Amino acid sequence: MSNSSDILLNTLEQLLSAEFESLQTKSVRLDLKNIIPKAILALDKNMFVKGKFYEGDLLMTVLVIEEDFWKQNPNHWNALIEILKNQEEKIKDQQASFEMKGDWYAKIDKFRNVKM
Repeated sequence: MSNSSDILLNTLEQLLSAEFESLQTKSVRLDLKNIIPKAILALDKNMFVKGKFYEGDLLMTVLVIEEDFWKQNPNHWNALIEILKNQEEKIKDQQASFEMKGDWYAKIDKFRNVKM
């Protein structure tokens, strides 16, 4: 994994972690607006880029961002939808447990069903 992917994942994890709950929502959204385009570029190159823990953890982190962010940034949502469409076959081919693949599919389905 590249250093920039590691930094990106760490930043996303920090923004989404409990220790940042005290920050104003507006501040977090501004940070996400700056970080998500970089995440989308990384995911476009490799949907299963490895962050800190396992291949695909950046994708899983991005997929669980609140719906409100995606509704306010439909261009980012559309870009990620395109990545998912273009790389969907990689899920089948990815070496991962049945449970992990099930989690991926569940999060992807939930993301696709965001009411835009």
